[in-house]
Formats: sequence, C-alpha cells, structure tokens
Amino acid sequence: MGVNFAGGRTFSDPDRSFSNLDAALIASLVTASADIAFLVDVEGRVLDVAMRDEVCPPSVYREWIGRPFVETVTSECRLKAKRLLGDAGSQNSARREINHPVPGAADLPVSYSILPLTQNGAKIALGRDLRTVSDLQQKLMSAQIAYDHEFERIRDVEAQYRLLFETSAEAHLVIDPGNRRIVEANASAKARFGASGSGDIVGRNIETFLAEDGLPVFDALVATAFSSGRTERGTLQLKGEPRDSAMVALRFFRHLGASRLSLQLVSDNGQERSEFRRSEDLLARLGRQSPDAIALLDEEMRVVLVNESLLDLIQIADAAQALGRPFANWIGSRGLELTVLKNAVDQQGFLRNLSTQLRPVHGPPLPVEVSGTAVERDGVRYYGLSIRQRKRSQRSPEEEMPQIPDVRPANEMIGLVGQMPLRDIVRDTTEIIEKLCIEAALELTGNNRASASEILGLSRQALYTKLRRYGIGGDRPGQPDDSDPSLQ
Repeated sequence: MGVNFAGGRTFSDPDRSFSNLDAALIASLVTASADIAFLVDVEGRVLDVAMRDEVCPPSVYREWIGRPFVETVTSECRLKAKRLLGDAGSQNSARREINHPVPGAADLPVSYSILPLTQNGAKIALGRDLRTVSDLQQKLMSAQIAYDHEFERIRDVEAQYRLLFETSAEAHLVIDPGNRRIVEANASAKARFGASGSGDIVGRNIETFLAEDGLPVFDALVATAFSSGRTERGTLQLKGEPRDSAMVALRFFRHLGASRLSLQLVSDNGQERSEFRRSEDLLARLGRQSPDAIALLDEEMRVVLVNESLLDLIQIADAAQALGRPFANWIGSRGLELTVLKNAVDQQGFLRNLSTQLRPVHGPPLPVEVSGTAVERDGVRYYGLSIRQRKRSQRSPEEEMPQIPDVRPANEMIGLVGQMPLRDIVRDTTEIIEKLCIEAALELTGNNRASASEILGLSRQALYTKLRRYGIGGDRPGQPDDSDPSLQ
C-alpha cells in the first residue's frame, strides 16, 4: 500500500525494485532518510526508535520505548500526535510539527510524516529535526522586534527634532542646493519673511528674499560651507524697506540620499544676555544687602554663600570662615531642623516660617523663622534659606504654655498617691508630656505632620493615632492609642 505525497512522486514499481532488500538494509535506509524514526504498533506504543545523529540524550529516547507515542510529546502536541497516528495509510497525509520534551534542555521540534507497515499493522513515523529552522525563526523574530524598537526610537527622535524645528524662535530654512528652492521652513521663518500660510515660502527660490548685493555673499558662504563641511557664518542683506541684514549660519547635510543646505538666521542676543546678567548682578546685590539673613547651602547642607546679615547674627567676622562648614553648626539642635527643612523642600518645593533657634558663636540662642526653597544648576541642587529673627514674646510663660485641661500641679500629683494606682498616675503624666511634645513639634515644623513625626521619632501612623487620641490639629479626640505600651 503506497502513500502519495503532495507535490512529490513515489517509485513506480516498488515491488520489483525493493523485493530483494533485507531488513537490515531497510533499517539503514530509514535511519539515513530521517533524523529520527519511531516504529509504532497497532495500539500506538513505541516499539523502537532510530536516529541518524544523537538529537537527544540516550536516557531520553530509551524511556520512550514501550510507552504510547502520544506520551513522548509535549502536552500541547498530543492532539497532533493522535492525528498523526490516524493519518497512517491515508492518501496525501500531511506532515505535522510535534515537540518532544527533553529534561534539562529545550524541547525537540520534529516534523513527522507517517507510513503504514501492512504486514503487522505497525506504523513508522519519519521525522526531520527542526531545531535549525526553529533557531532561524527565533533569530528572525528577535531581529524583527529589534527593528520595531529601533523604528519607534527613530520615529520619536524625528518627532522631537520636528518639534524643535517648528517651535524654534530663530528662522530656519532647508534649501535644495541644486535649484536653491526652499524645501522646508519653520514658523519663525514664515513670519520673518512675511508669509501667511504653510506653503507661501516652501517652493520659492531663496534669491527672492535676498538683496542684490547679498547674492555674492550668499554664493561665497555656500561654496565655503560645501568645501569645508563645517558651519559657516556671515551677514546677508535681505530685501525690504528699510534694508535689513541678518546673521546667518549655513551647513550642508544629507537627507534620504540627497544633499540639503541648512540656513539659520541667528538672533543677536548679546544685548539680551547683557541685560540678564545685569539683572542677576542686581538681584545678588540685593541679597547681599538684605536685612534678612540669607544662606545658600549645597546638597550636604554645607555653606556655599552667606550675606552680611547672617554673619552678624552668628557673629562671624568673615564669610570665608563659614564657607564649606555644615550649617547645622549654627541652627537648631542636632541637625533636626535642617533635616526637616530639606525633606519639606524636596517634597513640597518650599517651606515657610519654620520656627527654630540660631546659635551664634557667642551669646544665647536667637529665636528665628526660616523659609527655604531649592534650585538646580549644572545638575547640582542648592538650598536657599531666608532667616528672620523672631521677636521674643512679651507674654508670661503661663500665657505661652498651651492650655491643657488635664495638666495637674506636681503637689496634686503627689496627693494622688494612695488614691489612684501608680499605673494610672504614670499614664496621666505620660499623656500630658506626649501632648505637650506633639504640639511643640507641630509648632516647630509649621504644622507639617510628616516632619513632626521625624522629629519625635515616630512613624506617621503612630503620630496620626496620637493626634486623634488627643484631639490635636482638628482630629476627633478620644481614639485609643494601641501603640502606647502603658495601655498594654
């Protein structure tokens, strides 16, 4: 019984041609014609396996013998394996690609065709190793993915440069040097040459915009730019009443296999830059002479610049004595205030009226309010502080003390001994101290709860729990504090 392969041809008289072949020769022919061959019985069990090369380890194909053929393939290929066995004996049977699992390695892809052995109902499956084809397909897919990524990147870059070209404040023309016609023009160029509409400049000859005595200069600049390969600058006379001149920069480049000339009208910003520098100098002078103390710190909160008012407050004669030193030497306690300020500025962009103390070299601490912000220059972050001395309150200490209804005098606390358990007395005292410390931290940080929790050494969740418990900052009082060890 023969099998007709689509698009191929079998031997015309196999009975006569192969009648004298013995079994060993037929086995050699099968092994030579296929990378791997399975001999399968009527029930679909593997009777034997032959390989031209060692396409998989011996320990693998030895386990296949005696097992059903469908169990030697991967789970997703079992339906294909069943259909392959069912194709035996049918006309024009199709090749089927099936994967075999290989422990510790990639699956083995094989393309099978199957032939019946009519004497005993067995079948033989002839397979072609597809690993080389699979590797080529994988490389093709990887190349396609890389191509797609590169295409997206180039498209993004083109969009960015197109945006820069269109939004540039300077007039920019792209010219075909062969006929001197304008190929592209940005909005500034259209406005400069009095065009209205997108197509008024594009397609026109650049010579129509140049004065008669500007043409030789333009020709010389083009020739120099072409021969040097660099950007050439010069002054061109433009048409118009009154006569106008413009600084231009010309350079040749290649685009889609064609030569193009870039012509850019360079603005003379010297006067603008000079005025900007004068404004910066004026602002710096105002900062130096400001009655408020001003300090500029680096990322490590070290002094970069201070004005005279700050030198007076910290009682240092020369600014050189403060440069490079930690600003924590003169403000707050243990650097906590600077940490609070830096975190607030990093998170919010600024901080206003942080109440703290300035510690001069000589004399008592001074109450001050600090406001700060941050700027970046050349990739380095700087922190600017404005420090204003706070007038000492004229109120009595009793008036400055927050009015807490639960505060008891010390003698009253002593009088509670014997009337209340020590545990309750300690708890009441602890609550009073906690409330005072939390209110002081909130006042110190300008009601910044995140910074207050850092000063107090509490997590934000623990601070919010205590705020609700004591009714501070508009939170509803009376909520229990589960983190309080005295309540355990």
